[in-house]
Amino acid sequence: MSIITLGYRLMDIIRRKTDYGLRALVVLARAEEPLRADELAEREEVPVAFLHKALTDLANAGIVDGQRGPSGGFSLARRPSEVTVLEAVEALQGPLAVSRCLLGDESCPRQDVCGLRWAWEKVQQNIASFLRGLTLQDLVQSLPPAPARSRSRPRSPAAAASSPR
Repeated sequence: MSIITLGYRLMDIIRRKTDYGLRALVVLARAEEPLRADELAEREEVPVAFLHKALTDLANAGIVDGQRGPSGGFSLARRPSEVTVLEAVEALQGPLAVSRCLLGDESCPRQDVCGLRWAWEKVQQNIASFLRGLTLQDLVQSLPPAPARSRSRPRSPAAAASSPR
Protein backbone atom coordinates (compact mmCIF):
# COMPACT_ATOMS: atom_id res chain seq x y z
CA MET A 1 0.00 0.00 0.00
CA SER A 2 1.47 3.34 -0.99
CA ILE A 3 1.55 6.50 1.08
CA ILE A 4 -0.78 8.16 -1.42
CA THR A 5 -3.45 5.47 -0.96
CA LEU A 6 -3.25 6.04 2.79
CA GLY A 7 -4.29 9.63 2.21
CA TYR A 8 -0.88 11.24 2.68
CA ARG A 9 0.74 13.54 0.18
CA LEU A 10 4.49 13.45 -0.31
CA MET A 11 6.82 16.43 -0.05
CA ASP A 12 8.64 16.33 -3.36
CA ILE A 13 12.17 17.39 -2.49
CA ILE A 14 13.78 14.68 -4.61
CA ARG A 15 11.95 14.27 -7.90
CA ARG A 16 11.47 10.97 -9.71
CA LYS A 17 14.04 11.82 -12.42
CA THR A 18 16.55 12.59 -9.68
CA ASP A 19 15.82 9.30 -7.92
CA TYR A 20 16.31 7.37 -11.17
CA GLY A 21 19.48 9.31 -11.99
CA LEU A 22 21.00 8.70 -8.55
CA ARG A 23 20.18 5.00 -8.75
CA ALA A 24 21.87 4.84 -12.16
CA LEU A 25 24.94 6.61 -10.76
CA VAL A 26 25.27 4.01 -8.01
CA VAL A 27 25.11 1.23 -10.61
CA LEU A 28 27.70 3.02 -12.75
CA ALA A 29 29.94 3.50 -9.71
CA ARG A 30 29.96 -0.28 -9.27
CA ALA A 31 30.27 -1.14 -12.97
CA GLU A 32 33.51 -2.31 -14.50
CA GLU A 33 32.55 -1.20 -18.00
CA PRO A 34 30.24 1.35 -19.62
CA LEU A 35 26.55 0.46 -19.52
CA ARG A 36 23.88 1.37 -22.06
CA ALA A 37 20.83 3.32 -20.91
CA ASP A 38 18.59 0.30 -21.60
CA GLU A 39 20.80 -1.91 -19.42
CA LEU A 40 20.66 0.60 -16.57
CA ALA A 41 16.91 0.98 -16.97
CA GLU A 42 16.40 -2.77 -16.86
CA ARG A 43 18.59 -3.20 -13.77
CA GLU A 44 16.81 -0.40 -11.92
CA GLU A 45 13.35 -1.15 -13.33
CA VAL A 46 12.76 2.38 -14.63
CA PRO A 47 11.53 3.68 -18.01
CA VAL A 48 14.48 3.92 -20.39
CA ALA A 49 13.35 7.20 -22.02
CA PHE A 50 13.01 8.85 -18.63
CA LEU A 51 16.39 7.53 -17.49
CA HIS A 52 18.03 8.69 -20.71
CA LYS A 53 16.93 12.28 -19.94
CA ALA A 54 18.55 11.99 -16.50
CA LEU A 55 21.76 10.59 -17.99
CA THR A 56 21.86 13.46 -20.49
CA ASP A 57 21.62 15.98 -17.65
CA LEU A 58 24.38 14.15 -15.77
CA ALA A 59 26.57 14.13 -18.90
CA ASN A 60 26.00 17.86 -19.41
CA ALA A 61 27.14 18.43 -15.82
CA GLY A 62 30.32 16.40 -16.37
CA ILE A 63 29.31 13.64 -13.97
CA VAL A 64 28.97 10.86 -16.55
CA ASP A 65 30.54 10.24 -19.94
CA GLY A 66 28.48 8.85 -22.76
CA GLN A 67 30.01 6.98 -25.68
CA ARG A 68 28.16 5.94 -28.81
CA GLY A 69 28.63 2.73 -30.75
CA PRO A 70 28.39 -0.99 -30.14
CA SER A 71 30.82 -0.90 -27.22
CA GLY A 72 29.51 2.44 -25.95
CA GLY A 73 27.42 3.32 -22.99
CA PHE A 74 27.60 5.49 -19.91
CA SER A 75 30.31 5.55 -17.27
CA LEU A 76 31.29 7.90 -14.47
CA ALA A 77 33.44 10.82 -15.60
CA ARG A 78 35.15 10.94 -12.18
CA ARG A 79 35.83 8.62 -9.29
CA PRO A 80 32.77 7.91 -7.10
CA SER A 81 34.51 9.60 -4.16
CA GLU A 82 34.66 12.85 -6.18
CA VAL A 83 30.93 13.12 -6.96
CA THR A 84 28.69 14.46 -4.20
CA VAL A 85 25.03 13.61 -4.06
CA LEU A 86 24.25 17.34 -3.90
CA GLU A 87 26.10 17.89 -7.18
CA ALA A 88 24.11 15.10 -8.82
CA VAL A 89 20.79 16.33 -7.40
CA GLU A 90 21.42 19.85 -8.66
CA ALA A 91 22.46 18.54 -12.10
CA LEU A 92 19.20 16.61 -12.31
CA GLN A 93 16.68 19.07 -10.91
CA GLY A 94 18.37 22.42 -10.46
CA PRO A 95 19.22 24.24 -7.23
CA LEU A 96 17.94 22.66 -4.05
CA ALA A 97 15.01 24.69 -2.71
CA VAL A 98 12.60 23.33 -0.12
CA SER A 99 10.33 26.36 -0.55
CA ARG A 100 9.81 28.80 -3.39
CA CYS A 101 10.75 31.67 -1.09
CA LEU A 102 14.31 30.32 -1.06
CA LEU A 103 14.80 30.48 -4.83
CA GLY A 104 16.27 33.95 -4.45
CA ASP A 105 14.44 35.51 -7.37
CA GLU A 106 11.72 37.20 -5.34
CA SER A 107 9.28 34.46 -6.36
CA CYS A 108 7.52 34.88 -3.01
CA PRO A 109 6.08 38.34 -2.37
CA ARG A 110 6.03 37.70 1.40
CA GLN A 111 9.66 36.66 1.79
CA ASP A 112 10.61 39.75 3.81
CA VAL A 113 7.76 39.42 6.31
CA CYS A 114 7.18 35.65 6.52
CA GLY A 115 7.83 33.94 9.84
CA LEU A 116 8.55 30.61 8.12
CA ARG A 117 11.47 31.70 5.97
CA TRP A 118 14.10 31.16 8.68
CA ALA A 119 12.81 27.62 9.29
CA TRP A 120 12.87 26.72 5.59
CA GLU A 121 16.38 28.17 5.32
CA LYS A 122 17.55 25.96 8.19
CA VAL A 123 15.92 22.86 6.68
CA GLN A 124 17.51 23.62 3.32
CA GLN A 125 20.94 24.26 4.85
CA ASN A 126 20.81 20.94 6.71
CA ILE A 127 19.75 18.99 3.64
CA ALA A 128 22.38 20.68 1.46
CA SER A 129 25.10 20.11 4.04
CA PHE A 130 24.22 16.43 4.37
CA LEU A 131 24.07 15.86 0.60
CA ARG A 132 27.30 17.83 0.05
CA GLY A 133 29.08 15.51 2.48
CA LEU A 134 27.68 12.35 0.88
CA THR A 135 29.45 10.90 -2.16
CA LEU A 136 28.62 8.15 -4.61
CA GLN A 137 31.34 6.13 -2.92
CA ASP A 138 29.47 6.39 0.38
CA LEU A 139 26.32 5.09 -1.31
CA VAL A 140 28.20 2.20 -2.91
CA GLN A 141 29.83 1.25 0.38
CA SER A 142 26.43 1.09 2.07
CA LEU A 143 25.31 -1.69 -0.28
CA PRO A 144 25.91 -5.43 -0.04
CA PRO A 145 28.46 -6.79 -2.53
CA ALA A 146 27.26 -6.69 -6.13
CA PRO A 147 26.06 -10.05 -7.46
CA ALA A 148 28.21 -11.58 -10.16
CA ARG A 149 26.73 -10.76 -13.55
CA SER A 150 27.52 -12.22 -16.89
CA ARG A 151 28.24 -9.76 -19.64
CA SER A 152 24.91 -8.50 -20.87
CA ARG A 153 26.21 -7.31 -24.23
CA PRO A 154 25.62 -9.79 -27.03
CA ARG A 155 28.72 -11.23 -28.58
CA SER A 156 29.45 -10.37 -32.18
CA PRO A 157 28.53 -13.06 -34.77
CA ALA A 158 32.24 -13.48 -35.57
CA ALA A 159 33.13 -14.10 -31.92
CA ALA A 160 30.27 -16.53 -31.51
CA ALA A 161 31.26 -18.45 -34.65
CA SER A 162 34.91 -18.74 -33.60
CA SER A 163 34.26 -19.95 -30.06
CA PRO A 164 34.57 -23.71 -29.41
CA ARG A 165 31.32 -25.56 -28.72
